[in-house]
Amino acid sequence: KPSIPSVLLIGRHLAETEGNKKIRAKTERRRRKNLGKRSFIRSFITWRIIMIDENFTEFLDDELGRIMPEQQAKYRKLFKEFGFDDRNQYFIDFWVTYSDEIYGKIGYLIDLAMDLEYFDSSQTEILRKCLELPNNFISLLNNELDDYLLYNKDTDEVFFIESPEIEKFIKDGKHYAKQWESFETFIKGYLNYQ
Repeated sequence: KPSIPSVLLIGRHLAETEGNKKIRAKTERRRRKNLGKRSFIRSFITWRIIMIDENFTEFLDDELGRIMPEQQAKYRKLFKEFGFDDRNQYFIDFWVTYSDEIYGKIGYLIDLAMDLEYFDSSQTEILRKCLELPNNFISLLNNELDDYLLYNKDTDEVFFIESPEIEKFIKDGKHYAKQWESFETFIKGYLNYQ
């Protein structure tokens, strides 16, 4: 956990590098008021910590490349319309920046942003109609594979479910082959990022 002075420096550095006067002013007001550790850290965490770390961003830029900024803005709006919120910020940041079919350990991840853009024919909607997949789950894996990879937008967890177990998983949420505690943990492992 960073100390309060290092958090202040990080906040000040972010404000200066982004050139955002509002962020700089907010950081300076907090510094002057000398808020208690808990309230400053809580507001700072909701403010900036969730962004994708710099080394992983460089890795992703090299491996995947970014999508165009105008598409990113469109996709960010789309995720918001689908009920994604602050708890999904890492997930959103990843998919609005690097949305594409992505090959990894398990198979191909779908181009999720594009899949959601055409939701009526999306992997998720097909599973909702055919298997009654609950609305909090989003399908990540290409349907050419027999197994399932589901993101739980309520908890930020990712589940890999083998085909024979999908109906049991949908009923009780307990029958899965693998679980990742967060999308960040999942995507870093999936892409073999060290």
